[in-house]
Amino acid sequence: MKNSIAKTILFWILILATAVLLYQVVQRTSSVGAVRSQVSAPNHTEYLVAPVGPSVDDIRAALESRANAGWEFSAPVTNNGTTTALIFKRQRK
Repeated sequence: MKNSIAKTILFWILILATAVLLYQVVQRTSSVGAVRSQVSAPNHTEYLVAPVGPSVDDIRAALESRANAGWEFSAPVTNNGTTTALIFKRQRK
């Protein structure tokens, strides 16, 4: 009787230990995969500073031409209250 109880307890301890080990293996492999996917796809951004003339038409023309070339407007560069350049960005290919 004591021998069968000991075998039953040992069996359940082994099952529990196996489950814990499998859980740890699954956790490690899933976290390694997540890190690899983040590292393998770096985000490369290009920036371009385009000088523009003082008129609104010059600024509009620069915005339209750069947008047609795939650039996204990021920020203006101002000096003494006037726009002297425009900063554009895009994802590097």
